Amino acid sequence: MVILVLHRCNSLHQCKLLHLCNESQGMTTNILSESNNLQLAQTLTDLIERENKLTPAALARKLGIPTNKITRILNGDVTDPKASTLLQIANYFGITIEQLLGLESIVREGTSITEPLAQSLPIYEFSHPTRMTNEWYRWSSNEIDGDYFALAIDTDLYEPTFPQNSLLIVNPDMMPDDRSYIVVKRNDSPQHCSIKKYVLEGTQGYLYPINPKLPVELFDRNLYTVAGVILEVHQKLRSKK
Repeated sequence: MVILVLHRCNSLHQCKLLHLCNESQGMTTNILSESNNLQLAQTLTDLIERENKLTPAALARKLGIPTNKITRILNGDVTDPKASTLLQIANYFGITIEQLLGLESIVREGTSITEPLAQSLPIYEFSHPTRMTNEWYRWSSNEIDGDYFALAIDTDLYEPTFPQNSLLIVNPDMMPDDRSYIVVKRNDSPQHCSIKKYVLEGTQGYLYPINPKLPVELFDRNLYTVAGVILEVHQKLRSKK
């Protein structure tokens, strides 16, 4: 029997859990009792219900796993969950494996899981806007509909408006208003993006650079695509050392 141990663990106890949660070659190990199995199902159900506009299918899509894996857990049909699946789910909701399995209570800043939870946003790096990182950002959603994402600014090109190491909350589903800050991509080079201020003069849109020394450009949909409207800027006051 081959046991896999994943490299990312939030605690020694979590590492032990991950060690037990993997499938063996040609056989499985039932590590969850019936009560633990139901607790896992209930915890995941509560997390999904309190996540803004999240469904089992949407969660599976965000994690890149088959929908039936999520539905089987929700139905209490999984007694041999893969460590990789549990870890993906726990990381998405910003909790530990112990909390997901119901071995520890879930408390966020003095509130329990019975309180509404924040929305988890995928994080992209500005230098690689088409490649999602392995991290998620917990964000208190607002009243504006949209499939939001977070954009990590890993350059100083847009300071001081958008400082390096800041995180932008971007809505790709809304149309920009006059003087909105937007993320734009060139149609001939979609793997690169830039940040502009969208300015309307009559019916014509213009792209104003953050750096006033650079030229203003006409917004031509044949050349540019709006990747999203920037609604919030979250700034880290200290970086990890």
